[in-house]
Amino acid sequence: MKLIERDDELTLLGRQLWMAETKSSRMTLLSGPHGCGKTALAAEAYRDKPLLYFRMGRKTPALLTADWVAQAEALLGASVPGNAHSVPGLVDYLMYLSEKEPFTLILDECQLLPLKDFSEIRDCWRQRRNKTHLNLVLLCSSRKRTEELTAHDHSPLVGLLDLHLEMGPLKVEALKAHLGLAGEDLLTAFMVTGAMPYRTAWLKEAGCRTRQEILDFYFSEDSPFLRDGEQLLCRVLGKNSEVYLSILQSIAQGAVSQSEMEDRLGGVIIGGHLAKLETEYELIRKTRPMLAGPASRGVVRYEIADPALRFWLRHVEARRAEYELGRLDRMKAAAAADFAISAHGALREWFLRKFREESGYRELGGEWSSVHAGDAGPEIDIIGFPPRARKALVCDVELRAEDFKKEPFLGKVASLRKGPLKEYAVDARLFTLADM
Repeated sequence: MKLIERDDELTLLGRQLWMAETKSSRMTLLSGPHGCGKTALAAEAYRDKPLLYFRMGRKTPALLTADWVAQAEALLGASVPGNAHSVPGLVDYLMYLSEKEPFTLILDECQLLPLKDFSEIRDCWRQRRNKTHLNLVLLCSSRKRTEELTAHDHSPLVGLLDLHLEMGPLKVEALKAHLGLAGEDLLTAFMVTGAMPYRTAWLKEAGCRTRQEILDFYFSEDSPFLRDGEQLLCRVLGKNSEVYLSILQSIAQGAVSQSEMEDRLGGVIIGGHLAKLETEYELIRKTRPMLAGPASRGVVRYEIADPALRFWLRHVEARRAEYELGRLDRMKAAAAADFAISAHGALREWFLRKFREESGYRELGGEWSSVHAGDAGPEIDIIGFPPRARKALVCDVELRAEDFKKEPFLGKVASLRKGPLKEYAVDARLFTLADM
């Protein structure tokens, strides 16, 4: 897969290897969600160099390290002693071997490694670093584990990292430039890729230039998109994930509150599941009204964090029977008919990302009075506060300008100017497909 917008990262990783070869061992952490390109980046950076790639998986530690020991012995031509057949023990021995021959060790999905093992790696790193030449690259797909490893004084990697690169989806302008699309075509590409590099590469390689071409490819027999959501959820959630999948499916179909989801699931209590989906698996996010007063402070909505997963849940998983029967044309027709509904949320997400990436807004979100938007007039799609200024951006997002309901929106803005935003200079704006 061709890397997109990663030249700076490749340069930094190359420098880490040079420092390990000429000075002493170096430790790098690449963090970011599943699918953002961490493995592809590391593999490209060290493609022509001596490299060991160890991937944590759902095997027992003994089976994992047995595979790794075989790989290490084949590359380095040295037998690994029996007391090194654990992850910390193997890292310690590899550091010893790197005294004579520098090489890179990539440890992928390192969030699956117990914190105790990281503490043992820390101890051997401190003892051996200055006289060895190991280029250690840790790949972590969990924000929670990244914080546990780096954010506190007692965290095991504090003071050890020479480089920490936080990766994520492509910036929206980079996605736009790479695909060369605009308007409805660009929004459709954003909906099916979530701006993740590997999905973006699928569209680019397929030569998709229009919304129709994107949908044709997405719902074709050899489409990688049709399997992508299932593979992602299997990798993140593992087996026995029926309740989690049902929750995600409910959110994708429009159930935004815990009570709505529990009703759809027949009264199953899901508070603990929602917490894990948000903080551990990072598949959903919790949102509250930006200007929550006493009446709405406890109001919480949930949404799928990745637009592409939301699209897959809504248009593939929800039509599983048709998918299994190969009725892809019916699925494509249903997705096209649903475009106006599902596209609004994706367009709002596009502008939220754009404001964060380009303007540095310190706070961004939406405003509503209750879970059901119709209870108290129209919603405000986006409210943002730029840094170091008593200003507020208040936006309505519509696919087309003719869909804009001007008077209700301006009435809501006037109410905000008299109430929670009375101390702010309010900039009221409309954003449509044409503004992408």
